[in-house]
Amino acid sequence: MTVLADAEISGDLARRAAAFDDGPSVLAVDGTTASPASPSPLPLPPELPADELAFGAVMEEAGAVVVDDHGRLVAEFAGLEVARVTRNLDGVAELEVGVGQADRELQALVHGQLPRRDALVRAIELVAEHRRPGAPMHPLNRLARERWLRSILIHDPSAVGCAELSPVPPLLPRSTLLGMVPTAAIGARDDGTPIVVVCSVGIELDLVADGLDYRNREQAANPPVGDMDLLLVMPRRDVHPVIGAQAARAPRVSITSIDEPWGRSSAAPSAP
Repeated sequence: MTVLADAEISGDLARRAAAFDDGPSVLAVDGTTASPASPSPLPLPPELPADELAFGAVMEEAGAVVVDDHGRLVAEFAGLEVARVTRNLDGVAELEVGVGQADRELQALVHGQLPRRDALVRAIELVAEHRRPGAPMHPLNRLARERWLRSILIHDPSAVGCAELSPVPPLLPRSTLLGMVPTAAIGARDDGTPIVVVCSVGIELDLVADGLDYRNREQAANPPVGDMDLLLVMPRRDVHPVIGAQAARAPRVSITSIDEPWGRSSAAPSAP
């Protein structure tokens, strides 16, 4: 099979196609001519400055998970961002607490006098009330559900046969909390096999390609670990035959499902 693509996106398509067994060839179209596309490298997450990484201790003390969010340090609770490190007009790193930009601005106005750790604890307590099994529907339990899945697995990696899992940056920087984008963690299976776990919610047709991008990036960044398995995790209702057919065309890829953390049968992290 041959795919004709605009030159601007042909490089990304060529990289993704090469990750599949018998993947299609990709031709870059420029005007009336077409030529084989060269795979474009995946952009690597930038290294976080030391003064920003220093806020990780405050995040952990408050009960949040510290996440490198492709160029910025964020605090997550049950997969939802509750704070991030930014820089003020003088270029000084500071911790802003809140869910989304509007909430961070409101928190600064109402609770700006509180120590950052105390403000973060308050935010986590609010999120914990809504982001738990059996909680009534609320905006706080509708956002970033794929990251909620990941948080469950980091909290209990044995749920998918793993001994340990840690979050990794997204493939690209996020511009908003809205929308669902597959998110990943790396670690090891119970037998020590290195693994990349990618969580998704909904019928995401790019899931397998995204997962292969994650695996290729992490293998290149961690060459001593050797070949990694790729495990795709989603709610049971989202396991679609189309995704299974794609996964079957790539090596060492498997799919599993878990109970939705916004359902009544799943465990959830507890607030500090």
